[in-house]
Parts: sequence; C-alpha cells; structure tokens
Amino acid sequence: MAAGNVADAFVGLPIETLILEPLISAAKGQAALAQVTLDFVNDLAFFENDGAGDNRQAKVLNIAVDRLATDSETGEPKILKQQVQMPLLPLVTIPNFSLDTMEIDFMMEVKTSESTTTKDSSESTKASELGVKAEASVSFGFWGVSGKASTSVNSSTKTTGTVSSSKDSQRSSDQSAKYQINVKAKQNEPAEGMAKFNQILASMIEPINVSTEPLPDSNGTPAPAPEAP
Repeated sequence: MAAGNVADAFVGLPIETLILEPLISAAKGQAALAQVTLDFVNDLAFFENDGAGDNRQAKVLNIAVDRLATDSETGEPKILKQQVQMPLLPLVTIPNFSLDTMEIDFMMEVKTSESTTTKDSSESTKASELGVKAEASVSFGFWGVSGKASTSVNSSTKTTGTVSSSKDSQRSSDQSAKYQINVKAKQNEPAEGMAKFNQILASMIEPINVSTEPLPDSNGTPAPAPEAP
C-alpha cells in the first residue's frame, strides 16, 4: 500500500471524541460520587426538614446504661443510671469515593504487503536436412548404344518454437485497532469539614447521670436508699 493510502486509513478517525468523551464522563462520574456522599449523610444523619426553618435535627440513638459505681460518701456499690445520646453519623464509614487515575489507550495499526513474480520462458528449435543423390549409368550394346542416368535430391526443414509467460501478484492488508480505558477509584479520607463535624457529634457521646439506685441484696430485694442527712 502506498504511503498515501496508509495515511487515508487514519482520515476521519474521531480522535477528539475518543479522548475527550471518556474524560468528560469521568468528571461527571466524580460529581455523581460526590452527590452519593451528600445523599448518604443527609439521609442517615438528619431528619427531614419540616419547613419551619433551615435548622436540621440530627438523628441520635437514645441509650439507657446501668453502670456499677461506688458511692463517694459511703463507699457502697450502687447502680448508676446514665443516658447516652449517640449520633448515627460517627458510627458508620461515610462513602467518599473519587476517581484516582484514568488511562486512555488507543492504538491503530495498518499493515500492507505486495509481491509480484514474473516468469518468462521461450524455446526455439530448428532443424534442416539436405540430401542430394545422383546416379548415372551408360551401357553399350552390340546393336546400339544404351545409356541410363538418374539423379535424386532430398531436402527437409523442421522448426519448433515454444514461448510461455506467467505473472503472479499477491497483496495482503491487515488493519487492527485497540481502544482501552482503565479507571481506578479509591475511598478517600473524610474531608476536613466532615471530620470536624464528626468530632462535634462524637463529643455528644458522653454519658449523663440520671439517677442512682442501691444494689439489690442476695434475695433480689433492692437495698433501701440511704437517708438524706
């Protein structure tokens, strides 16, 4: 294939589309991943806005805890009832994926080959033959004279010719293309603002003393509460 024909194979290739479209799709994918994170936080951490204001109420788990403690005055063991409000958001891993790397590989290869074989052959044969034969005889008789003469000539010519010609042409063409896109995503660390917000919510996970009760005796009867001075 001539050089011009090889170049023609690449004419009309949408190079801009092959390169830009995956990049644009990756940018849209990154935006979609960010929206997934926001939707996750919004659905998990907050109640629906009732329209009364812009403030959002955080979702918490109210947990009652009975803790064994020692009375600071009497030294007797006692049950300390505590209430814990535990926000949901710090309890889970927030999905925060982003596109880490993206590789676009495009390769097109055009191969062509031509071969021509020409074979000519010729053969010519010529044969000639010339023969001359002469014979003469003379005889005399008593009553007269007799004579005999003979002459012969042989001639032959033979010509043979052979001409052959052959031509063999072969042409092969191979075109191949490879288009490959590799995208890798990773889970990022929480953003700075989200990390601080989680710290604020985590600081709420502190037990609050609600009341104290004496430990029950061996019969299961609660001991009487100490009298107030």
